Amino acid sequence: MSTDDTARPADPAAIETDAAQRAAKDDESGILSNQYFIHYKDKDNAKRRLAANMPFLLYWCKGTGDTYYPVGLWDNKDFSPKSSVDKSGIVQCRFVTADGDLDNHTVKDAEFQYRVGNGSWSRPVQRKGKYHYIAHSGSSNTMRKINDWNIYPEQIRFALRFDISGVGDSWISEDEYTGSIRMRDSTGDRAWLAAVRHGTTWDDAFGSKATFAPRSWNNDLGKG
Repeated sequence: MSTDDTARPADPAAIETDAAQRAAKDDESGILSNQYFIHYKDKDNAKRRLAANMPFLLYWCKGTGDTYYPVGLWDNKDFSPKSSVDKSGIVQCRFVTADGDLDNHTVKDAEFQYRVGNGSWSRPVQRKGKYHYIAHSGSSNTMRKINDWNIYPEQIRFALRFDISGVGDSWISEDEYTGSIRMRDSTGDRAWLAAVRHGTTWDDAFGSKATFAPRSWNNDLGKG
């Protein structure tokens, strides 16, 4: 699946809205605050604090859009935004750290791990194709640690940059190419990410839900 690359409209209202969204993407007030924590949205869309080592479903936003896509795999290689994905193919993630809460101080000490469905936990890699992608396979360039991050003011969206073995540092990007989520160096290219959980026990991100679809920020994830 490749998300819509339709050109942005040129009318003044749309340009003003886009500028405001871009300013929101660049907001780094969370880095300066002691009170910013990463939260997830639960099965009732309530906002709850994400704990260290707690599995969650990763959602990714293209650009400054309203749509957040569940992440699966492209060709069993790269992380990929999906219009629909079942529990065997969705990417679960967790921040592995001895700290109890995930705030703007403890995130940098966490190891970011993922698994596909209920598979084994590991660290993602960066794969080189036409561009660089966050990937499940196809490279030995492991994402060793988080070395930069942002937690946005509503404390749901976050962004991550990695120290990657054998290559330079990169952000999980707001861009994709033919369905593969890119890694890019510029702060202006970093993606809005969100955590979602449907289960009610600590180690269950799925609950009774078996398939997952994109969600709107304005009408869904950003509420509650």
